Amino acid sequence: MIGMENHEDAFNTQNSNNIEECNDDMHSDSDSGSVNILDDDEDKGRYTNEAMARETPLIGMIFDNDEDAYQYYNSYARSIGFSVRKHKLNRSRQGVVRKRLFTCSCEGSYSKKATPRKKREERRFECEAKMEIKINKDGKYVVTKFIVEHTHVLVPASSSHILRSQRKIQPSQAGLINQMHSAGLKPSQIFSYMAIEANGSQHLNFIKADCNNFIMRKRAEFLEKGDAQCLLEYFKQKQIVDKSFFYVIRTNNENEICGCFFCDGKSRRDYALFGDAICFDTTFKTNNCNMVCAPIVGVNNHGQSLLFGCGLLDGETTEACKWLFTIFLQAMEGKEPETVFTDQAQAIAAAINEVLPNSHHCLCLWHIFQNAAKRLSQVFNEFKTFSKDFKKCVYYPETVEEFESE
Repeated sequence: MIGMENHEDAFNTQNSNNIEECNDDMHSDSDSGSVNILDDDEDKGRYTNEAMARETPLIGMIFDNDEDAYQYYNSYARSIGFSVRKHKLNRSRQGVVRKRLFTCSCEGSYSKKATPRKKREERRFECEAKMEIKINKDGKYVVTKFIVEHTHVLVPASSSHILRSQRKIQPSQAGLINQMHSAGLKPSQIFSYMAIEANGSQHLNFIKADCNNFIMRKRAEFLEKGDAQCLLEYFKQKQIVDKSFFYVIRTNNENEICGCFFCDGKSRRDYALFGDAICFDTTFKTNNCNMVCAPIVGVNNHGQSLLFGCGLLDGETTEACKWLFTIFLQAMEGKEPETVFTDQAQAIAAAINEVLPNSHHCLCLWHIFQNAAKRLSQVFNEFKTFSKDFKKCVYYPETVEEFESE
């Protein structure tokens, strides 16, 4: 609410208890283009837009709170072509804002303590444009000082929306950004889409850097909760989007996560059609948590790889593998695979014999050749035809009799 009052300065700033410099709101406008300083005092203020005089703040205006005053002055700044900085702040002992100063972002000057490695563009020109408010006896905020003149060229109206204090992501836009980021879109793709929807990035009230920073802040807030909490919340979010999403988390006696398994609806449907043969590989390990990543994959009728599910295990032990295979069968409604390809780990073989007794356990060819290259390197080097004969022995026989005859 805005009103007018014949102001009498009844407050003595010497009695103020707290005077703060709001450095957290101080900024420079890197996107406002080049700014040139005026040399002649008589030229100050010649860039003020007189057509916007009806929105110009006046001494004696009354606002309900200091934020309303800031929004009003910032709106005026957008119509004129400059960015606002929240400057000095005076509080009472009770924490009530008694006095506040809003200035142009070009206020002040740089104090050069050392020679910079890279010369930066000057953005402080000792601009004196400002608006000061003080609290009155009714708890309202009154404009007590207003200087309209600027010492620099103002930004054209067509570009004023990208000034620092004018840029803001609206709640509806923030929700859309979160949805698109959750769907896997990159920040650049998100901004491009929103620019198209707005008929050009010049019609958005933020720039690409603001979009990227918003996504990074959300990601940082998400990771602050800890790995376990993040994983659990991620699974819950996926289950809301995909009702067929399945996950189970395994904990130890100390209630710490020691394993998990998850698969989505597509993986479960693919397994129902192409789950005759699966490959279980535990050669991958995560870096930070030192857990084994164990994907369960297969192929479709076109020979394309399919992911049926994935597990994280605290170790390649028989108990961990038994737990994973049991949960996998639970997710796939009890359907056992005809064939399971794995490496030569004894722990996996023992788990398959107990949980999947009706499945044929075969060794993965890739692991066979890897082990052969390690253990038979001298034979490969000494007998040049051994490699060809070895491959023929592995690939060509289709029955036990043919293999033994080779």
